Amino acid sequence: MRPVRVDTATSWFDLSAVLWEEPSGGLGGILAYRTALFEEATAAAFRRDWLALVEAGLTEPHASIHTLLEEDSW
Repeated sequence: MRPVRVDTATSWFDLSAVLWEEPSGGLGGILAYRTALFEEATAAAFRRDWLALVEAGLTEPHASIHTLLEEDSW
């Protein structure tokens, strides 16, 4: 995923993250956040952590979320 700035009048939620499979077989995603609540650096850190968790899950698809969240896993 790559960051893309989208100007919208409202955010439906304070924070939302969506991930999908692209027709090419890759992954696409959106991280939307309310700028009044989150700084860009906070959202960028969340994005990094979220992508690391997704990559860990793809590497170990049968692992529990708890296992994936252990610091040694990523």
